[in-house]
Amino acid sequence: MKYLILITTLLFANITIASSDQFTAGYKISHSWTENSFPKNWKTPTFDTFICENNTLIWNNTTDANNPTSGLEKYNAIELAPNLLQVSWKESPETTNYGIIWTLDFNNMSIRGVLVNLNPNENYVVAGKFSIEKAQSSTRLKVCN
Repeated sequence: MKYLILITTLLFANITIASSDQFTAGYKISHSWTENSFPKNWKTPTFDTFICENNTLIWNNTTDANNPTSGLEKYNAIELAPNLLQVSWKESPETTNYGIIWTLDFNNMSIRGVLVNLNPNENYVVAGKFSIEKAQSSTRLKVCN
């Protein structure tokens, strides 16, 4: 099964990220949705997401290490409070049509979110911890050019 993360784009298209300096091009965010409302038979999804130039990111679903999936997305971000950042994107209707919303708390390195349209009857609430580091090239994952 393909997993991904969350909701429609924000109304604030040209917001700059002030406090969370690490959420800029050249960094990688790694996380898993260890707390979630998914069906019990689903594996806990894990992701490596690379932040690229021009408000784009590349997510890599690494849940199946032998068969990672990925996508290139245009995101919006807004600082809700110092070190509290909300990031969202809408995936293509021709592919998944998922909507993704992340709320990253850089104070305790937690991530919470809502995954929209994974299931036609409900959205999924998710949470976990994340880490952030300088991005490095990878032969296994899709990364920024």
